Amino acid sequence: MKLMPSVFLSHGSPMTGLLEERYTQALADCAASLPRPRAIVIVSAHTVSASDRKVEVNVASQPGIIHDFGGFPRELYELRYDCPGDPKLGARIAALCASSGFETSQVIRPLDHGVWVPLRLLYPEAEIPVVCVSLPWPGDPRRTLLLGKALSELRREGILVIGSGGAVHNLGALVWAGKQGPAQGWVREFEAWVVAALRERRIEDLLGFEDLAPHAERAHPTTEHFYPLFFSVGASLPGDQLRWIHSEIQYGTLSMLCFALES
Repeated sequence: MKLMPSVFLSHGSPMTGLLEERYTQALADCAASLPRPRAIVIVSAHTVSASDRKVEVNVASQPGIIHDFGGFPRELYELRYDCPGDPKLGARIAALCASSGFETSQVIRPLDHGVWVPLRLLYPEAEIPVVCVSLPWPGDPRRTLLLGKALSELRREGILVIGSGGAVHNLGALVWAGKQGPAQGWVREFEAWVVAALRERRIEDLLGFEDLAPHAERAHPTTEHFYPLFFSVGASLPGDQLRWIHSEIQYGTLSMLCFALES
């Protein structure tokens, strides 16, 4: 069975679920370039643990979705993503997490928009089973890296591993009237630092981003959208190469950076 990649997606605005744009095409092209996954395991910035010591694994057989946002057009609330879950895989993931030192529980709940919006672009037919694992946050990002490592072997079994967040995420700084306008300088500087650290495999620097990266506090006033990147990096395997899926700044400050770690 071909080794599946570990992917990081900046999921952006929920409106990407309605629009045809470069980002949506990039995700469609990414899916077309991969073998069809047996299942998808995903960590989203919008489903977080009570602490970095705990994880919750969604074992719903038919999870459904939640429209966990407000103020958008009616059409967005009519979107569905009725993918199946995989309770057996979920139970196995919970065991893997527990063996890596996490306090683990199994839950049943709908998928948040950090899960279903990008998955609709990757696999619109909604036929691939999806298991969502909560993000270990707040706390030490090493715990999120450890979670990725705990689940990395699933990639050898045809399971696609995804972290869904945002490389730069500051909603208060968005320029809503300028989606395709120029990116602000501090956003470019922070994103460029992240890109260089990924290319040069400076994982320790990434873990210390709050102290080392330029404009880190401005790029992430809260860090839950950056932590899924550590999940994806933690799920890397020997021999993986970095492949860029998409790079774009929307609304002046919102990074849509996406990448894959794959052999």
